[in-house]
Amino acid sequence: MGIEHRTTETSPEELLEILERDGGVIVEGILNDDDLAAVRNDLSPFLDASATGDNDFWGFETKRVGALMARSPKCRDLALHPLVNTVCETYLAPYSDGYQLHFTQAVCIGPDEDPQALHRDRGVWGGHLNRSIETQFSTIWAISGFTADNGATRIVPGSHTWDRDRPGPRCPDETDRGGPWPGHVRPRQP
Repeated sequence: MGIEHRTTETSPEELLEILERDGGVIVEGILNDDDLAAVRNDLSPFLDASATGDNDFWGFETKRVGALMARSPKCRDLALHPLVNTVCETYLAPYSDGYQLHFTQAVCIGPDEDPQALHRDRGVWGGHLNRSIETQFSTIWAISGFTADNGATRIVPGSHTWDRDRPGPRCPDETDRGGPWPGHVRPRQP
């Protein structure tokens, strides 16, 4: 099973239904070519000046830069996108009275980088949290092509419902790296 693709015309309710079932959904065409160029122009100087990571998890050939709201006017627009915010607000509503932007990062994966180990982003909150509370809502915005060859994030559809001790997939066929392509966004359960 792969991650489903939808358009910006899809209702927030349908996106949420897919997100809850599969753990992710790709929204196609959310950015146009001018938007993509603006993000690249805003962030290129910072990525160019960044050092690569220094361990297997962060990557020895991967550059990262944070604080995107301070560095890119176009990234501010992305953070305020009405469709994404409606889905986020609805998704987190049962767990909180509101939400805030916690973390932004641009990632540039080098050509010789090894794949990052499969992991759950929820682990940042100190170990395993059961599904009775949701702590975050993540998005991945594709500013360039997003393929297995260039290190696209792997998602295991449905794994957000697994018990903590269930083993992860053993082969690449059980993960989804297809898309998004430039201009798409992938809201996902962490």
